[in-house]
Amino acid sequence: MKKIILFLVIFFSCFFSLSKNTFAIDLYYRAQVIKITNTGSGQNLDLKINDSKISDNTIVTITNNFSLDEGQTTFSNQNNYQIDDWLYLSQGIDPLSGQTSYQIADYDRSSAIFLLFMIFIIAVLLISSWHGLRSLLSMALSFLVIFFFILPNIYHGSNPILIVSLGIIFIIPITFYLSHGLNKKTTAAIIGTIISLFIAIALSLIFIKFAKLTGTTSEESGFLLSLKPGFFDFKSILLSGIIIGVLGVIDDITISQSAVVSQLRIANPKNKKIFSQAMAIGKDHISSMINTLVLVYAGASLPLLLLFVDNQLPLGQLISFEPIAEEIIRTLIGSVALIIAVPITTFIATKLIKN
Repeated sequence: MKKIILFLVIFFSCFFSLSKNTFAIDLYYRAQVIKITNTGSGQNLDLKINDSKISDNTIVTITNNFSLDEGQTTFSNQNNYQIDDWLYLSQGIDPLSGQTSYQIADYDRSSAIFLLFMIFIIAVLLISSWHGLRSLLSMALSFLVIFFFILPNIYHGSNPILIVSLGIIFIIPITFYLSHGLNKKTTAAIIGTIISLFIAIALSLIFIKFAKLTGTTSEESGFLLSLKPGFFDFKSILLSGIIIGVLGVIDDITISQSAVVSQLRIANPKNKKIFSQAMAIGKDHISSMINTLVLVYAGASLPLLLLFVDNQLPLGQLISFEPIAEEIIRTLIGSVALIIAVPITTFIATKLIKN
């Protein structure tokens, strides 16, 4: 077990470093706060840039002014930096002097994220052992496909639906068999997942068009629109996002139903009521998963939902706003795919798993 944990820590450390270097932007530099001089309205920060893109340790001074809250007489404590804080600086050219200037872009949070990720890996391995190792490798593979195949191709103008479909065709069999073994149980889950995904794609195509969704309401879509006007097909990107989200939802339910059928067959190979017994368990899965799905989407959209708490608009008009409508449709399509996946996968598993 110790060797497995050590292997995973080294593997994901290298993977984390690779991904961080791959997506690095040349005009951003990592720097450490080494000196702070407080002023009446903010801070003067001395920062030492410690980044591989700069050969020597450059020290820069940046003024961090606090903002005055509306109606208040004191400055708010926004971005009150401390000694040894690690930050990212953006580099630019001063239009007046023509000299290089730096601005604080954000905190460097990679260390905190990496530490939590290591805790996650150790927890998975301690509880699930060898099965956990295979699941982590499957997760890494999915990450690689998304970030090194799907996203780059979409960004460079390929059809999002085609690219996501190709990515999923690659992800599903390899990750399922790697996580759960090469057996009939996994095969049934794969078939049930693919059929459910096709149904979800059909529903997405119909209701994105029927509801006249544009996929351009999010802040991220606005950035992409300003970066490359007219380049991206945001409806296809919206549909692709729904497909990936649905895959994450039904992955769990299909393998669970296949496992239920497999265990029932082991307990009683001549049982004629396996389908109904597995469906009884599947109904409990459906109830819990739908509630989980709604809570996940609500949690992700909480700031957006808060904007409508004190709104006096009629319900019909409220849910017609595209940001709200998009989340509702996304949730409902995921729920329908999840519900359909249970009987489909259960039926396929009962036919495949005979002994």
